[in-house]
Amino acid sequence: MAIGADTLPPENSQVSSEVPEAEKKRWTLNDFDIGKPLGRGKFGHVYLAREKRSNHIVALKVLFKSQLQQSQVEHQLRREVEIQSHLRHPNILRLYGYFYDQKRVYLILEYAAKGELYKELQKCKYFSERRSATYVASLARALIYCHGKHVIHRDIKPENLLIGAQGELKIADFGWSVHTFNRRRTMCGTLDYLPPEMVESVEHDANVDIWSLGVLCYEFLYGIPPFEAKEHSDTYRRILQVDLKFPPKPIVSSAAKDLISQAEPHGDRRDRSQKPCDFITAFLIGVLRRARMGITSEIRDHWVGRREPFVIPAPSEEQRVLNARNCTQEGVRAGAKAAAVAAAVSAVPTLVAVRLIPWAKSHINYTGQALIISAASVAAYFITADKTILECARRNAQNERRA
Repeated sequence: MAIGADTLPPENSQVSSEVPEAEKKRWTLNDFDIGKPLGRGKFGHVYLAREKRSNHIVALKVLFKSQLQQSQVEHQLRREVEIQSHLRHPNILRLYGYFYDQKRVYLILEYAAKGELYKELQKCKYFSERRSATYVASLARALIYCHGKHVIHRDIKPENLLIGAQGELKIADFGWSVHTFNRRRTMCGTLDYLPPEMVESVEHDANVDIWSLGVLCYEFLYGIPPFEAKEHSDTYRRILQVDLKFPPKPIVSSAAKDLISQAEPHGDRRDRSQKPCDFITAFLIGVLRRARMGITSEIRDHWVGRREPFVIPAPSEEQRVLNARNCTQEGVRAGAKAAAVAAAVSAVPTLVAVRLIPWAKSHINYTGQALIISAASVAAYFITADKTILECARRNAQNERRA
């Protein structure tokens, strides 16, 4: 199937929404000065480019139709364009538009001046807690925005994260993304970041992104994914059993570990009637409903002790101008509004109980049918609960309601 006007979004969707209607037109390769290559992927290459009329710096992703057709992923490209072009958030890479010719499809993307997070992580081996906390908070804000727009990314990993001119994180590559109106069964993404729902091929929803964020939190701190194993079968087993272990080195504070896991994994003893991501949801909703002021402060206050977040040295004037263009006020406003909406409309999840660390016990509130852990963490994604603890929590909640 040829990729053309009949297989991609309408032509007027190929330019940024900030461009006046009268100025919207069909882009061509002649509109750009092509610069150095920035990277290459399975289906093509990415180049630095400059739009001639505005001198705006962008990244031009060039995809070969023949390779897309051979791999039968035209529908993924169409979905990527449809979804990413409508997202406006400082921590999500902008897709300004697209165009195509007889052999290629071109995506006009925001330029992330500091490149791939994956390469930065390889160079550093692992990140400091301050830097990790800053990245996790940024990603959490972006995911709240996406989920508020009913979008699941489904492939959150270091290779799909970029760093902007001022060190801000950007989620990229929405090839596996879908809308969340229906629950999904497709197993997709990368093995190390898959939640138990996908491994077991059962229905999943937006919470798969939150699980992946927890895996990333661990990888930022230790330099390796938490369930990595030599054999795929062992990785599957460790994911299903939530077999989470903390290596002795690098040395990570107890607070950071508690953000990832606030209970010792009970393996098969955990309540199989509840999905692991239900536990994740309880933590996230608890934070949102109690604070409604963004998760950055939650992570910073209870992880890095109210210290200032990690900041990469100030960029040049040229980089600041570029970043100001790409991170528009419209995007900032949209992100803040989406976070508030997501907090307001989120449903109360199934009751969850966990073995809590001492300092977190004071932050528990029983409200209605939900155990809300308000300040324990946004990144506590490997929570387990056995039936005994769960039943005890239910009784306490019932007594609280009667009182």
